[in-house]
Amino acid sequence: NVVGRLQPGLTIESAKPRLPVLARRLTALQPPDVAGTRELQITAPSKFSISTTPDDDGPIGLLGVLLVAMAGVVLLIACLNLANMLLARGTARAREMAVRLAVGATRWQVVRQLLTEGLLLALLGGALGVALSYWSNGLLERSFGGLFSTFNIALASNLTPDATAIVITFLFCLVATLLFSLGPALRSANADLVNDLKAQAGDPALHGRWNRFFAGRHLLVMAQMTLSLVLLFAGGLFFRGAVKAGGLETGFDNRGAVLAEIDYSLINTPAADAANRQQRLLDRVRAVPGVKSAGLSTLVPYGSITNTSRIMPASEPLPTNTDPKAPRPGASGIFTAITNGYLESLGVRLLQGRDFSDLEVRDKSSLRVCILDEGMAQKLFPKGDALGQRVRYTQAPSDGSPAEMEIVGIVSRHRHEVSD
Repeated sequence: NVVGRLQPGLTIESAKPRLPVLARRLTALQPPDVAGTRELQITAPSKFSISTTPDDDGPIGLLGVLLVAMAGVVLLIACLNLANMLLARGTARAREMAVRLAVGATRWQVVRQLLTEGLLLALLGGALGVALSYWSNGLLERSFGGLFSTFNIALASNLTPDATAIVITFLFCLVATLLFSLGPALRSANADLVNDLKAQAGDPALHGRWNRFFAGRHLLVMAQMTLSLVLLFAGGLFFRGAVKAGGLETGFDNRGAVLAEIDYSLINTPAADAANRQQRLLDRVRAVPGVKSAGLSTLVPYGSITNTSRIMPASEPLPTNTDPKAPRPGASGIFTAITNGYLESLGVRLLQGRDFSDLEVRDKSSLRVCILDEGMAQKLFPKGDALGQRVRYTQAPSDGSPAEMEIVGIVSRHRHEVSD
């Protein structure tokens, strides 16, 4: 698909007359063996669903909120820890502030000095945070780009902090200064000069109400402990989920497997010629030294594409009830067209019966056969042996091919996607 942006003042209707000329130029550029001509069409984006946001985020939105909340809790714990350190620092400097007040400094000058120190600390922290964000965003882009490339998905993003993000960061620095520096500053400015000047270096730093259970520093410590426990439990739940997902049994063994994708439709190869080319290619791969097995498949597990169909025992009558709420016969599952050798190459175990034969793969007029996994076999034939039985599609194939197939093999269950 070619996606373009119309020039200002140009409408779709005014652009359409220009398309045949461009189409003829494209047709002239085609290789000599390519049949057919090019045709260009203009379609409004709404007709083929171009969107910058997903229609349904599903659980991703909730997971995003949880992860951001966990990061916020970590940040809050760090802020509380810093506030506790500032309170401790203010207590340790009580004698210094008392001396300043005794030699003539006003209380506002003491408050202003401590606020300036806190603001400088907050600004340095904010600048360091912005610098780290530049580095982390580049790391995230490279990591996600490599991850999505394995799914044939391109990731386009711009995570560079803009002016708005930087301004908001320094606004938070200012708020943090007021929250965590103003308290110690006011406390130091209202110090008891006589007691603070008489205090020795080895004397306890906390006196009076600051040493009670609900003193400010004690409340900060309790808040840190509470948030840390919440974060610890949340992290444990995430870790348990990750371990469970990491130990998910796929049902196949892809160690030593090599996957290649071929598509002869890109050069308009006729279907019969493409099938012959694929078969010759498969024979050459099987002849390569060191190759244990090889096969073709229209789908692969975890390939982001699945085809589903519904089948039922051929001995059961076709449904005649048109009520959409009525129970549907048979069972639905993912299906794929394969050649012999594919299941062995994927590492799926053959439990009963046999693999497809060369004749069944090469000759379309041969008996139609299928291989089921043990889960589907148990759904369709819960009371008997599925091997040798016949099944059919609940809806006949649109190409007119026979709807019935004979089961020639039963294989172990294996996943085609995260959901079974």
